[in-house]
Amino acid sequence: MKKWLTALLGISAGLGLALAGQTTHAATEQAFTSTGWVSYVPNYGIELWKSPTAPHGTTGRKLPNGSAWKISAAVREGDHYWYKLGTNQWMDGRYIALSPVAKDRSVDQSIKRNVVRISGTAPIYSTPNGKATGKSLKNASYWQFSDRAVAGKHMWFKVSANQWVKDSWAKEVVPYQNPSQFYQVNYKQIKPTGQVGYNLVRGSEGIKTWLTLRALGLNSSYANMSASAQNAVANFQRNHGLPATGIVNQATWVKMGFAASSWTSIDSWIYPLQTPWYADRSAHIEAMIKAAYSYLGKPYIVGASTSTQYGNDCSGLVTQALYAAGINPLPVSSIQHAQPGNEWNSRLLAASNKFKHVSYADRQRGDLIFYTSPYDGRVWHVAIYLGNNQVIESWPPRVMVQPIKNSQRSWVTGVARPFV
Repeated sequence: MKKWLTALLGISAGLGLALAGQTTHAATEQAFTSTGWVSYVPNYGIELWKSPTAPHGTTGRKLPNGSAWKISAAVREGDHYWYKLGTNQWMDGRYIALSPVAKDRSVDQSIKRNVVRISGTAPIYSTPNGKATGKSLKNASYWQFSDRAVAGKHMWFKVSANQWVKDSWAKEVVPYQNPSQFYQVNYKQIKPTGQVGYNLVRGSEGIKTWLTLRALGLNSSYANMSASAQNAVANFQRNHGLPATGIVNQATWVKMGFAASSWTSIDSWIYPLQTPWYADRSAHIEAMIKAAYSYLGKPYIVGASTSTQYGNDCSGLVTQALYAAGINPLPVSSIQHAQPGNEWNSRLLAASNKFKHVSYADRQRGDLIFYTSPYDGRVWHVAIYLGNNQVIESWPPRVMVQPIKNSQRSWVTGVARPFV
């Protein structure tokens, strides 16, 4: 995430991001001309109040999520504003965004929305509505602000000491989110789902199975804990003074020469979140693709969805790439994928109504491409579309970039869009 932040913000050392303490403001009505969007939860609304000062007094009217309202004045209350719609009609600014919000998307109220995106070349002023400093902020750069103030009918954002930018150029960032019926974007690191430190039983797959087969000198091209693999495990256990169960537990794992900590660290690894809360849709898509590229050249390993130290299979690669961009595609998970019977997670992803399904003709960069087997017509593969009829995928023998259709898999059955 650090590299992403550095590239996106482009913050110079001269400006800095030191957060100053917020100024105390009296509850004075100030002329302010803008549009505010209700930023709450789909199918719900916020109260419209009679006054910006306590006890406020409700009007009995609610403003629906995503609706836009013309603002004529503002009153500061602590660290937020109240916005005036008309006589005795005020909106609580904690639930109002000064940038568009779609009615079918939630806005996470736990996020401190303190970032603006610059549109055009934005001059910097020493004070709100004061003198220009001669410095400016670059177009499409992102800036954290420590305070804001209304002056000259505009909102001003403090990006550093004695450095303010006007809302004509600085647009408040609202967290990107999918419509409520689809997978929701996470703004914090995704945690593993399932038992961390699971045993390897009949039918187990994934990295721990792959490493076990290799440690025992068995063929690991199909990383499945088969009957013959269990027999080999039982023989190993018998020869090393362990109960000959054929089930790989942590004690057996350590006897095979692996670090005790890796028994759980392999299971718990989730791709680090690459997108801060203020990342837009495009940034989420690029984070997903960049994560997939970090596995380029790694081996195809059936049932695997783990760190870049190893390899993945097709759905394992997609799962980790989604994690990197903030999507947790449950019931599919990195741990669940290695359990018996879950090799074909591509089928679960293809059938999920938590993605937006689009036509093949409408495919876009970042979409998931699903393929069916020519033998039984069932989904057997998933890849990430890069554009220009190219995909990144894990297909035997490794993770690679390939044409969207080739001689091995040309039967596209569906296209799903993770970020809508």
